[in-house]
Order: sequence, then structure tokens, then C-alpha cells
Amino acid sequence: MGFLQPHERHGRGAGPSRLIATKPKAVVVHSLDQARAAVDAAAALKAPLTLLSGPGAAGYAGAAWFFEVMRLARAEHPGVEVTAILDCAGQPGRALGALRSGAKVLRLTGNARVRKRVAAIAQAMGARLDDTRYATLDLAGCVDARAAVMEFLKGGAPHPSRRSLALAPRDDAEGLSPTPTRHPEEGRRPVSKDEKRRTKSK
Repeated sequence: MGFLQPHERHGRGAGPSRLIATKPKAVVVHSLDQARAAVDAAAALKAPLTLLSGPGAAGYAGAAWFFEVMRLARAEHPGVEVTAILDCAGQPGRALGALRSGAKVLRLTGNARVRKRVAAIAQAMGARLDDTRYATLDLAGCVDARAAVMEFLKGGAPHPSRRSLALAPRDDAEGLSPTPTRHPEEGRRPVSKDEKRRTKSK
């Protein structure tokens, strides 16, 4: 998988979220193409934009991937006010790592006491944890992301024909790969006592 190819490891997003008028809006993106389309739509409408990573993206894609996607998407429309939020699920270690990497807005679930501690660290670093309840448009599998975001930001629900179960388009950036996020011990087979003895005897 290329560095900026789509990351869609999640269990939500089978269809557009129900829109609630009183909630602020956010668009969930999983690839550079989707982020670019969303920012382009916001630029056309001269509207601010909140972009959310996929749930738990800090763990399966990495903060570096998300930051680079946001940087490239913003570069094409520097005048658009974009708030980029990296979802860390219930992984405070990922959140702290993202903060050290320069993250400004994060989402973190889990233990309230841990969240409070991470929030204090974030504040000291000029960042914050976000717990806003958004009306969201998840672009996973979206056929025409720009049109869907345009309708969403204008107050309408994306037409079903603009959504598909197919994966989102591949990005045009190549040659970069996400930072491995597996634990060093993950997938290792336990070594038996006999194997240990044979190794020592060699």
C-alpha cells in the first residue's frame, strides 16, 4: 500500500450519516483524493471545512500519513479554513505520539482520567482534544466525493447514486509507504523449551 493510498479500515461508513441541523459538520476522509475533493468543494463554496480521519487512523495509518495528506490537500486552496482532526480511538500512546509530531487537534476515547491527562498535555503543547458531536459525511467508497461534499456543506444529503461499496480511488502519489504500526512482538511464535536448548547448544 502506497503512503497516500486510501486507508479505509473501519466499520462505519456504509452510507451517509443522518444529518442533524444543530450539529457542526465534518467530513471523514480516507485518502488524499478525498481530502483534495473536500477542500476543493469548500473553496468553491467559500466555506470553512472540518476534516476527520477515519476512526482510529492514528493507529493503522499513522500521524505522518495524515499530516502529509492534510498538507497536500490544503496546498491547493491555501485560503480555505481547514480544521484537521486525527482520530486516535482509545490509544493514548498514539495521541501523545501525534502531539509530539505536531498535531493540533485530536480525538481520543476511553478512560476519562487518561483523557484528562492527555488533554492537559495537549493544552500545554498548544493543541487540544476534540469531543464535538458532528454531523458527519463519511467519504468511504464515495463515487463523486466533491459533489457529495458540496451537497453536504450546502445542507443536503448526498444522493445514494453518488455512493458505492467500492473502495475509494487510489491516490496519484507513489513511492512512499506508511510507518509500520505493529507492535514488535505481534505475530511472533512462542519458542518452546526444546528449541531454546537446541539454540544454546549450537
